Amino acid sequence: MTPQRFPCEVAVWRILPTIRSEIAKQLASLGLPQIVISTRLGITQPAVSQYVTKKRGMTFTVSDEAQRLIQSLAEDVANEKDLNLNERMCEICTNIQGTDKCTSEPESMIDRLNKLKEANDAVILAHNYQRAEVQDAADYVGDSFELSKIASELDCSTIVFCGVDFMAEIAAILSPEKTVLLPVKEAMCPMSRMIGRNDVQQLKKRYPGAPVVCYVNTSAEVKAECDVCCTSANAIKIINELDADRILFIPDRNLGDYLASKTDKEIVSWDGFCPTHQMITLGDVLIKRQEQPDCEIVVHPECRPEVIAAADYVYGTGGMLRHAARSNARHIAIGTEVGMLHRLATQEPNKEFSALANAICPNMKRTTLEDAISALEQKKHRVTVPEDVRKGAKKALDKMLEIGV
Repeated sequence: MTPQRFPCEVAVWRILPTIRSEIAKQLASLGLPQIVISTRLGITQPAVSQYVTKKRGMTFTVSDEAQRLIQSLAEDVANEKDLNLNERMCEICTNIQGTDKCTSEPESMIDRLNKLKEANDAVILAHNYQRAEVQDAADYVGDSFELSKIASELDCSTIVFCGVDFMAEIAAILSPEKTVLLPVKEAMCPMSRMIGRNDVQQLKKRYPGAPVVCYVNTSAEVKAECDVCCTSANAIKIINELDADRILFIPDRNLGDYLASKTDKEIVSWDGFCPTHQMITLGDVLIKRQEQPDCEIVVHPECRPEVIAAADYVYGTGGMLRHAARSNARHIAIGTEVGMLHRLATQEPNKEFSALANAICPNMKRTTLEDAISALEQKKHRVTVPEDVRKGAKKALDKMLEIGV
């Protein structure tokens, strides 16, 4: 069962999560495993886990008829009946709202966001891994550094960064005169938390004289301790340009291993990793090869070394987009966070894309349209970087730009 885009944005914004929560609870009470509930409702397993363990009930009044419709839908989903899940949910939303005009809300939400953008002289940035509806509402969609560089060149006073913490920090480092808002303050990058400022200082003591190359997926404090930053796209160029035979690379061991295979220099990698890319295994690649032997397999360099070795191409998200545009392949399977599928399908609607694995970053999926609206309404979750840290981090970013993006 593959749900289509939900037609009623009122439900997506306010009512749908509660309806899905109630259905998930009922399916769990019927004995369905959470992974099955996730597949049948078209939501992530972390979301299912939250739904079925949440004690709070409906946050608004519902009629007996709406309760009956929810129960009936849950039973049909449990019995795997052939049904249009979104139409059934829209019927429940209509009953709850007491109107059949709920499909007029999408314009209302976007209009509300646009009015707030105009009032606050704001620009909405969304990372490639964000929810589809957030990507669609954004002014710019891209990778973290690309977006921050765009933001620094835009004539605006406020940046709403729909992504994770270090991304908003980069925007604040490059554009200190602008207000940078992170819609969900809990949206953080686990890999960036795997190394701290003290760790870098100790690493430099252990390898005196060796330059520290810092992946942009790090905190501002860590960047301030490093010689130069890099992205997955320019890391090899950065490393080869440095006048040193030994390079300290932080924090991603998988990307470090990949870089070591592309240079004669010694790469000393920190033992960090991206939990989402770590989900993708060699088995996923082998299964895809067996099921669709004609498809191209493109993976992110944050993947495990054996996954990278088995792939056809290795690119960051920007490289994946460029490759998809020039490739003659009809079907491309990607090894990265699943939000990239929407971006690829939007850019190349005549090609087929699939994910090697259901690799979902729960932090990237935290941000909703409502969060972006709330951030602008309340000016909340402003991201700032202390000036001494900002200057050090900017020096590392500027060095990267000097060598070449």
